[in-house]
This record gives sequence, C-alpha cells and structure tokens, in this order.
Amino acid sequence: TSAPGACAGGPVASSTMNAHAAVDRAIIPVTRLVLGGYRLFSESLDSAEIEEHLERVRVDVPAPPWQGVIEVPARTLRGALDPAFVVSQWLGLEYPTIIYHHGNNERPFDFGPLSKNSFKNVLLAKRATIRANLIALRAPYHRSFKTYMREMAHLANFTAMIAASCRLIESLVVRIGDAGGGPVIVSGFSLGGWVTNVHRAYYDSATTYVPMAAGAALDDTVIDSAWAGTVHHAVQRAQDDVRRVLNFERAFAAVAADDVFPLLGRHDQYVRYAVQKRSYGARHVATLDKGHVTLLASAGELRAHLLAALPAGQVAAAVAR
Repeated sequence: TSAPGACAGGPVASSTMNAHAAVDRAIIPVTRLVLGGYRLFSESLDSAEIEEHLERVRVDVPAPPWQGVIEVPARTLRGALDPAFVVSQWLGLEYPTIIYHHGNNERPFDFGPLSKNSFKNVLLAKRATIRANLIALRAPYHRSFKTYMREMAHLANFTAMIAASCRLIESLVVRIGDAGGGPVIVSGFSLGGWVTNVHRAYYDSATTYVPMAAGAALDDTVIDSAWAGTVHHAVQRAQDDVRRVLNFERAFAAVAADDVFPLLGRHDQYVRYAVQKRSYGARHVATLDKGHVTLLASAGELRAHLLAALPAGQVAAAVAR
C-alpha cells in the first residue's frame, strides 16, 4: 500500500471515523498479514539526515531529448543505486515538462491494465490530451516487491532512496534548463509527494511543485499515523533520532517562493491532514474529503489538480472524472 477540481481547505473534520478513514485503517492489518513477521526498518535505524544524503548523491543524466527508459546509476551513501526514468511523451523543449514520481511500492514502468501505477492512472488517461512532456521516475529498490521489502529493513536505505530520486529530478531540471527548455512541474503522490517536497526544500529549481498526499513532516507518517502499524516497534523507542532524520519542515518553510500547490485528503490516516497542512503555512491547500486510499483512487481529481498548475493554454483536456 502507499504510505507513504479540489475543494478549498478548511478546518479539520471531526475525528469520528468515516468510510474514507476506515478504508485506510482496514488496509493496515491486511498489510501486516501479507508481511508476516516483517516490519519496515526492522534491521537498523542508523541513518544520516536527508540533507547529508542529498549532498553525497551523484548521478549523470544525458542531455535531452530523451526517449524510452533511461537507467541512471547513482552513487550514494548506501552504495550504488538504480533510479531511472521513462519518457512517456516528448513534444519538444518548447513545451512544459511534467516530472512525476510514483507512490510507495508502485511499479512505475508497468503500464499493464492491472498495474499499480499512479502515473498511468493520473496522466495517461485515454480521454486526456496533455500538451506537455511526460516523464515518470522510478525510485531505487522498485524493480520488485521482494527487493523493496528487503532493502526497506534499513532506515538509511529509505532516506538514500528519497535522496537519489531528488538528485535525479535535479539533474533533469538542470538538463532541461541548460537546453533552453520550458517550465518544469514536479509532482507525485504519497512517496512521490514527499520526494517533490524534499526537492523543493533543498533545491527549489523547478518552476512549480504539486505534491499530493504529502507534507514536510515525514516523521509523523512513520511514527504517529496509522501507517506506523507496518513499521518495526524499535522506531517508537528511537523517536527523536527518527524525527531528526525524516523531518524537513524547517528547510521547507525556509523557501519563500510561491511555487507549491499541494493537495491533501481531509481523512487521510497515513498523511495526517492537520499535521501536514501546517507544512504549507498560509498557502492554500486544496483538500478533498478523501482518505489516502480513496484519494489515490480519485485519478480524475488528482489529474485536474496537477494540470491546473500548467501554464495557461498548455492543456487540451477532456479531464476524465
């Protein structure tokens, strides 16, 4: 599961459980059953902070234009990692580019009818024609479920994964800029939203950021939300250390640019609305009366929110609802 035309944000709804929240919470025991005795971060919690990981990542992205799947080996604090990106649509440098990062444990390069792929669902709908270059990223460790679960036993691998994705985004933004390209929009859902916000906090080089189901208090999702039910109990005993590693609210708040357009689910039990909304200060936060799972299922509404961030005139869309 992921854990990690909207209505206006408003006061947080009553804590009374509703159907959207209930779906989120019902997923956790099912996930625990599938995982057996395995829990995330069960082997080690030692990790450098996200900023240090970012400083140590090295990637080499070729200059555009791009086509197909491009593997981008990364050198990180956790050794060699394997981020990649696929160009689903390339119209030219004169067009905007949407760089989309997938959610937790998705298969972003699997475009089959039953694939777990939010990029496909949100941006490749048959009834939506988007006049933009469309690029999907693949985070390290996302080649298979077995690989992902093995590597997520270590918190340091989780932070290295986020850093590698951010560095890949930065390299793409720089390459597009150096080639005289148009605006770059960075977006993603859940894990992809966290990556989007980390990139803004430490680089802020893209034109626009559209994080969906994410804020800047990643520690809250790991420690305090319903998603913590999939995490090893040692995290609760080491809360201060884990918060130090995963919380980037201060760095995010230090960016003054008015370039972020977030979307949250009011009843999200993994990315808690009241906590993550604070990440955005006085900025408008688009809000849907959804939970995490039902928000992810609302592809048409996610698409409408993302495409609203494109420059006027760049979208010819029958936006599927």
